Amino acid sequence: MKSWLLAPAVLAAGGLLAGCGAKNKAWVDASAPTLTEAEATATVEKTFDYKHYYTNEFVAQVDSAPPPLVPARPLRLGLYWVANDQIAPWFVGIDLGYFKAVGIDLTIVEGGPSRDNLSKLAGGAIDIYAGFAESIYKQITSRTGTDLMMVSANLKGTGNAWIMLDHTIPPGQRSTVQPSLANLKGARIGISSGAEYWAAFVRDHYHLGPDDLKIVNVGATPDALIAGTVDWFQGWYDDQPRLLDREGYHNYVVLKFDAVGFASYSYISAVTRPYYLQNKDLLRAYVYALHRSVRFVLDHPDQAAALVAKDVTTYALTPDQVRWRIEQDRPLFVGHTGEPLLAFDDGHMLHTVAQLYRYHEIELPRAP
Repeated sequence: MKSWLLAPAVLAAGGLLAGCGAKNKAWVDASAPTLTEAEATATVEKTFDYKHYYTNEFVAQVDSAPPPLVPARPLRLGLYWVANDQIAPWFVGIDLGYFKAVGIDLTIVEGGPSRDNLSKLAGGAIDIYAGFAESIYKQITSRTGTDLMMVSANLKGTGNAWIMLDHTIPPGQRSTVQPSLANLKGARIGISSGAEYWAAFVRDHYHLGPDDLKIVNVGATPDALIAGTVDWFQGWYDDQPRLLDREGYHNYVVLKFDAVGFASYSYISAVTRPYYLQNKDLLRAYVYALHRSVRFVLDHPDQAAALVAKDVTTYALTPDQVRWRIEQDRPLFVGHTGEPLLAFDDGHMLHTVAQLYRYHEIELPRAP
């Protein structure tokens, strides 16, 4: 089962280690908040110009087509993960000629294990990066950080989740259990190294004590969940269930982090600031074409699914599987606060940065 190809979320915050031990408790303790949410938010607002690193200027212009770039210009898009149906709009935009129509020759550069496209962005090996708000703000705020500009937000939330199997029913049945405190207290949580702050977030949200969760370091697939060595597995809520379905385990229960207040954006398009300043015509064209692509995916999911199923070559997907994922991701495309497609919401971004700061994932530099 080559399931690692479908598991981006467990790698989103760090690399993989094997085994578990006493240090796991220390990992979560290190991520435990020392400020309230209000205190963290106030600190970010006072000391860090988080708005300096994203813009809605190109999203604001999507109602009118830009003049095509002449001659056509290449654009290397580096992904966080492999090119699966998570990037449906980019596949659709290439297939339907949306990028070509505005003069962009788009090349997709896959990410995944041992392919750090965020570092390649900083080094100029790619032109634009599609990844998570967490990793982008970490890159910006690190001591050797890169001045980045985010130009569009594909998914206005996180697909991160904890997934458990409902052992009160046969594996072939669908569970109707709603995740609750009762399912969490005393549970063994399978996560990868670097993702501890999500465990700290859940512990804080449910008011659990330091010993109420046991963190077990696992790999990037739900094998430990199937084997029963963990009670919950951290993954992406439309990747891991699909893997479980393939193995005959339909009795999964999903605790979505979005549903319990974790703020994030996923598959943000980011460039370096010099690139942004020098290529505004190209970026306007890119966001326009991407907007058309997202709109097509939402308005014509069956046609989009057929195109994407054909394009994903790393492993086999059926149109029905892609169609299911489009519907799972629809709330993330649309967002929660009524902002336009691809747009950033200031309050949501503030909340995202404040959470990263509160759970010790970033240090705040001086405002530019």
